[in-house]
Amino acid sequence: MGRKRDDVFVYPYNIGIWGNIKQVLFEPIHNGIEWPVIDGCNQYTLTVEQLVQKEEKRNRSVTCVAIEDYNGSWFPISKGWRICTSFPLTDEPRIGVTRGDHILVTRWKKHWLYGEKLKTEAQKRERGWFPRRLVVQVHTAK
Repeated sequence: MGRKRDDVFVYPYNIGIWGNIKQVLFEPIHNGIEWPVIDGCNQYTLTVEQLVQKEEKRNRSVTCVAIEDYNGSWFPISKGWRICTSFPLTDEPRIGVTRGDHILVTRWKKHWLYGEKLKTEAQKRERGWFPRRLVVQVHTAK
């Protein structure tokens, strides 16, 4: 029942502009748990799509190791002018890294990377942006 990678995703709750307006303003056709979906979809189509996207994100992620310390500042002038002037336009956090930290990188921009520090289960999960020049990619066999 799951979606395959080559399948085209169709948003299940778009029942047309007039159908959507009727749902919101006039006559909701739902019981609070299940909502009308288009033909060929079910109540879990969106959930399956999100799981497929998470799997694809995990598959394209890369592991890096920090070669330099960074304290997580929003204007790290000591790391170079280009890093300071090309920061990611987002409200997501910056994370500090310490030399030797391993980070699973899932998003990248020209001068910044977004990732999660790899820690033990007892340690708190820490994700955010950090300058690209502070890490090198660890080559692992998949």
